[in-house]
Amino acid sequence: MNTTGMCVELYYLLKSTANNNKPEISVCALDEERLDMVYVATSNGENRTSWDRLFARLPDGINQIVIRGKRSSTKYCGMSIDDVVVQPCKVFGEFFLRK
Repeated sequence: MNTTGMCVELYYLLKSTANNNKPEISVCALDEERLDMVYVATSNGENRTSWDRLFARLPDGINQIVIRGKRSSTKYCGMSIDDVVVQPCKVFGEFFLRK
């Protein structure tokens, strides 16, 4: 898709008992030729009792948006994502100004 002037927003929840190698969710943009993958946002891997927001501006051009999940090093690991939105960045600004 043409990601020029676009932003991505999603909400995520991570659960794990790991102290090292914690779970991670990343948003990447893969260019049209599938040669260059740019990480635009990455979670911090912390356990939380509420949903966290991941928000980033996407690179200009034609890109495929990839959401990657990496498990932790323990048996107990869970991750969820919800409410994925890709739209012009100016819409996010207008939305948050209307509060």
